Amino acid sequence: IQLRFGKRWGQVYGAKTQAQLEVTLLPGERITQVSGKQYTYIYQLIVSTNKGRIFFFGQPYGNSFNAVPLSCTEYLAFLTGHYSGASLTGIAMHWAEPRKKE
Repeated sequence: IQLRFGKRWGQVYGAKTQAQLEVTLLPGERITQVSGKQYTYIYQLIVSTNKGRIFFFGQPYGNSFNAVPLSCTEYLAFLTGHYSGASLTGIAMHWAEPRKKE
C-alpha cells in the first residue's frame, strides 16, 4: 500500500506485486468503510466511499474484518498499522468528523 497526500507520495508498505491499482478520490469523496481479509498478513482490503464506489485490493484469503465509523458523518482520517518488512501484519482505521469551513 502506498498513499499520496496532495502531490507527495508516501512510502510503500507490503509486498510489491506486478498488479497495481491506483485510486484517486473525487472532490468531496471520503472513505467510509474498510473491510478485508487477514490471516498471518493483510491479504485483502476493500475500501468503500460516500460516493458509492468500492475498491478491491489483494486476494480474498483468511478471516474477514470490517471497520466503520461510529457516526455516519465521520470518515477515514488516517491509517496506522504494522509492517513486517515484507507484508502488512496489522492495520487500524482512525475516523474523524469533517472539519467545518470557517
